[in-house]
Parts: sequence; C-alpha cells; structure tokens
Amino acid sequence: MCGIGGVFSKVKSHEDRKKLVKKMSDEIIHRGPDDFGEYHDESIPLSLIHRRLSIIDLSEMGRQPIESENGRFVLTFNGEIYNFKEIRKKIEVPCRGESDSEVLVNAIQRWGVEKTLNQIEGMFAFAVFDRKWNRIFLARDRCGEKPLYWHLSQNELAFCSELSGLKDFQSGLNPNSVIDFFALNCVPSRRSIYSNINKLEPARFIEIDLEKCSLVNEKKYWNVPEFVDESRFDEEAIERLETVLYETVEKTMISDVPIGCFLSGGIDSSILLSMMSEQGRKQVNTFTAKFEDSRHDESKAALMTARKFKTSHHELLITEKDMLESVSQMSQIYSEPFSDSSQIPTFLISKLASEKVKVVLSGDGGDEVFLGYNRYGFAPRVYKGLSVLPYSIRVSLSKLPINKLAPFLRKLPFIQFSLLQNKLSRMERLFGFKDNVDFYRRLVGHEVHANRVLNDFSMYEEFFSEINEINVENLNELDFQWYLPEDILTKVDRASMANGLEVRSPFLNSRVIEAARGISLSSHMDSNQLKGVLKRIAKDLIPLDILARPKVGFSVPLDTWLRGGLRPWGEELLKMGRRETSSWLNFERIDRVWEALQSGRQTQFEVWDILIFLDWLKINNFPEPTR
Repeated sequence: MCGIGGVFSKVKSHEDRKKLVKKMSDEIIHRGPDDFGEYHDESIPLSLIHRRLSIIDLSEMGRQPIESENGRFVLTFNGEIYNFKEIRKKIEVPCRGESDSEVLVNAIQRWGVEKTLNQIEGMFAFAVFDRKWNRIFLARDRCGEKPLYWHLSQNELAFCSELSGLKDFQSGLNPNSVIDFFALNCVPSRRSIYSNINKLEPARFIEIDLEKCSLVNEKKYWNVPEFVDESRFDEEAIERLETVLYETVEKTMISDVPIGCFLSGGIDSSILLSMMSEQGRKQVNTFTAKFEDSRHDESKAALMTARKFKTSHHELLITEKDMLESVSQMSQIYSEPFSDSSQIPTFLISKLASEKVKVVLSGDGGDEVFLGYNRYGFAPRVYKGLSVLPYSIRVSLSKLPINKLAPFLRKLPFIQFSLLQNKLSRMERLFGFKDNVDFYRRLVGHEVHANRVLNDFSMYEEFFSEINEINVENLNELDFQWYLPEDILTKVDRASMANGLEVRSPFLNSRVIEAARGISLSSHMDSNQLKGVLKRIAKDLIPLDILARPKVGFSVPLDTWLRGGLRPWGEELLKMGRRETSSWLNFERIDRVWEALQSGRQTQFEVWDILIFLDWLKINNFPEPTR
C-alpha cells in the first residue's frame, strides 16, 4: 500500500517540477513511510513519485516508479494485486523480483492497459506512462478502494492519491460539491471539493495525450453484474461462492509482514476471521472498538468470536476525550470535507492496529455484496405504500415529531416496524419525498438539505441519475455507485493510511461479487432476512449468537458528546465561521439547528456536517466558492 503522484508541465522548469513533486510526496508520506522513489524525464517534461509502505517484496526490487522489461512503460502504483503470481505465469515476461508492481507493469507491456485491468484482482490506483506514444493512463480499482485525484489544464497534468498533494493546483470551491457534501456527508466522484480537480471514478481508466495535454479516452471497464434469473437452482452456486470466499481470503492474506483483522460483533468480520483461522497461519491479531454507551458497543460479541478462534485480541475503549483530541485531525486526514462520524473511531482503531501489524482484513463491502442494509428490507415497501398518498399529505406527515409519528408507523401494513426503530429520525423526511430520486436521497442522506444552510447557491444538481423504480436491485446498484466508494471506503482508506496501515476487503474481490450475483435475489433476501446467503455459509463457521444478532451499524454516541465534551469545540467553530463565511452560509438556520441539538432534539448528524465543514474551511484558510 502506497501513495502516488505526478506532474507534467509545459510551463514549469525541471527544477521547479522536481520541487513540486517532492512537496507532493511530503503531503502523502503517511501513505508510504518506508521508502520514496522518483522518476524525472526532462525531455517531455514529466515527474512521477511514489511513497512506499512495504508489504510484498521488501527488497529494492519492489521500489517504484518501476519500468517494464522493455523500458516502454513506467508505472507508479498504489495497492495490491492479489493474483499477481497467476498473472506472472500468463504474461511470460521475465521478472527480476517478487513484487506485484513489477508483474503489473509487465502485464501492461504484454496486454495493454484495458486487458490488464480485466485480468487483475485487487485494490489499486495507478498511473502508467507510455514512452512510445507520450501518453499517461490513470486507472482505479473496480469498487473504489483506492483513491486518485487529477487536474488537467491546457499546459499541465497533475495527479495524486490525496487531494492535499494537489494544493498548488487548487482553485476555488465547487458550489455543487458543497451542496453534495451537505446532502451526503461526502463529495462523490467525479467532482472534488475544488472546481478544477476531479476524482477518478471506480472501475474507470483515462488516457491523456501529454503532447496536446488533452483527455483522449475515458472508459468504464467493469460493471457490477446483475443477479441471475430467479428460476436458477442456487445450491451449487452457494457452494461455489463459499469456495471463492475461501480462495479469496487465502490470496488476501499474502504478505511478507504481520497481518490482523478488524473484528466487530457482526457476521462479516466474524466469517472472515473464521476463514483466516483455517488458513493455518500464526495466531491472528484482532482489533475491536469499545464504547461506554451500550447503544453503540459491540465489544462483547466481538470478544466471544475472538475467544472461539483463539486470537490475540485487542480492545480500544473510545471516550469523549479521545474524540475531542482527534477531531481536529480529521480535516487534514480526509483533505476534503467528510463527515461520517465513525471516521474518528476508525482512525483510532487503525492507530492501535498499526502498532501490532501492517495489514488488516476488514468486512467492508459485506452489506453491499450480500444485501445487509436494513433499507433493502423496508424501503421498497415504504415507497410503495406511501406513493398512493397525495404529495401534500406526505409533506404534512413529514412535519410530525417522532413521538407522534411512531404510533402511526406501527399501524401501516407495509412497514416492518422492528426494522425502523433505529431509523425513525429519517422516516420523518421520507414521508415528504417528491419522486424516486428524492426518496433515495432522503433515505441515505443527512437531515439537512444544502439550500437550508447555504446562501445564494442556485446551481443545484441532482445527486443521482433518474431511478425508474425503488426496489432492492436499484438501491443496491446506487450503494455500489456512491455510498460504498465515497463514504465507506473513503473513511477506511484515509483513516488507515494516516497510520501507515493497509486494510484489505476480501468481500470486494470481483470474483466474490460475481459469484454472489450468480445467486438469485430471493435467496439473498430469503423471507426478507438480510444476508440470507451469507448466513447459510456462516452457520457452521461462527457462533450462533453472532448469527442471530440484529444488524448494528458502526456508530458513536455523537449526540451525547456534542452536548458534552465536544460542545466548546463546536461553539468556537460556529463563532469563527460566522465571522469568516457569513456571506454564503446561513447562520440564522445553523444557530437554530445547534440550539435544537443542545435542547435534546436529534439533529446530531446535521450539526456534525456543519462543524466538520467549518473545521475544514479553517484548516484550508477559508477558500471562497467559484461563482
């Protein structure tokens, strides 16, 4: 796992370009603290850099940027290719070392970029320079586990693993990105928070002609496959999926350094640990976050699983004091506004793990691949039932307080109330939806709409393309498109890499996803039971108590902390923000939201968005929007 970057410039001198990429390298040193590599070509003029976290082939042979066997291609690569040994046999190109990066650049020499992307399994973002045609390819893995930002102008190309590495190319804030953030707690691809910098989207590659400094090709090379026809017999497909899971976990454990596992109290991480334990490796290190607030604590269930598999188990009690000490680091770690409140415990548990191991496996992606979100169970029924009501009545219902709405929900035949008890605050807003797109945005977004916080931002864009129907398949497709890469995987990548820790997610291997899609939707949602197929596989592998537990998301007691130890931090940010940004943030509305939280109303996510945004503005010297 590493950090990459590069600059092509027709207007900067060779020395200035070298200084620029060295500065870029310093910004992402946490991603690769073990080594630094650079490549400079005065003739074109191009500079590439690489920060290395040494995981496979710790020798000099694993150093990057790395050239192909015939010298035509130069690669800087972030990630892991899990099937690199198989690829090495296929390409029949001699390799000097044992690194996956050397195999990757020689596969590109043998097959070209697109065919190579279709052959490799792993998590990655890379740039490869083709000396023959004077072109650069930028590529990102299928699910978006690894990030890549890029800037292209008439005279320059710059790219980097993190936005902080592109400080010298940033212009004003993108108003649409600000809107995206306040609606979704992140800035989805293709945009970044800045108007002139993009994020490469998952499962895509782009080709840039350096001579013309222009984008000549952009292609999506993989799509999440559809579920098979319901008439298919699933038993053989489920057995095949279990085999693929075991094989994937084995490949994902390839490492020349110690390896561990993030362990929650749920099915996903427990089944991974079971399969890791069967690989016959040394005792596995497991890591669990613990909270004093029982609403958010899964440590007892995690401990039960750890004892069953005899792991070296490590618990970290996360307190209000820990949050306060860590919150000021978030804006630097994430480099653009990001406000999933579990970002801090993810950062802290990554810090603990990095003291013991360099690599951990994680159950991220299990909810998307195996249909584990509660919304898959209730949202289609809620939408279908509420659609028959006139819009004016739905809007009136959305204004009811929770204590009055709950008895009404219990009586509705299309709602399974037990699935909604921890989602009631969102149900207030679901009732007021205008159309399919608005329903989904309300379902997964935060309580605030951007136009309630921002002044004069009229260029409002929809976050998603038209959704023809609210059903499980469409909800799942949208989760793969944005929620998984932009929220879940962004949170884990930045939090872990800030601590020099590599996190691998076996459930996101393309073979696992394709095998899971080879099983009918009715089997996955057996009698509306979430993760039906995975539970069938897990029943003989993990404790029954874990299997029977209701789904609990990874969350923190944010409401309590914002009324307690985090309150002075929040009030200071509001004071500063009112002074610096009063022309375009609506502080009359923001003050009301803050007061509502302090008086006991459940507005903590809305408040967290606002505070994280203000903190990010402060760290970045309050940049103005591009009008």
